[in-house]
Amino acid sequence: MNLLLETLLDHLRSLGRIEFFERSEHFARLMVTTPDGVIAERDLYYDQLHHAHDLKALVDELREEVIHRQRLLQDVG
Repeated sequence: MNLLLETLLDHLRSLGRIEFFERSEHFARLMVTTPDGVIAERDLYYDQLHHAHDLKALVDELREEVIHRQRLLQDVG
C-alpha cells in the first residue's frame, strides 16, 4: 500500500497539499487542498488500487473534482 500511495502522491502533488489522515496497510484517508482552498477527500482501499489503471482513474477523478470545484469557486467570486 505504501508504494501505491507514494505513486499517487507523485501524480497529485501539482494540485496542492496532500495529507493522509489515516494510513494503514489496507486503508488510507487522503485530502488534497489547493492553494485557493479547494478541498477533495477520498477513502482509499488497497483492493481499489492494486492495478495501475485503477490508480490512474483515481488521479483523473481527483483532478476533475478539483477543477470542477475551482470553477464553482470562480463563479461565486
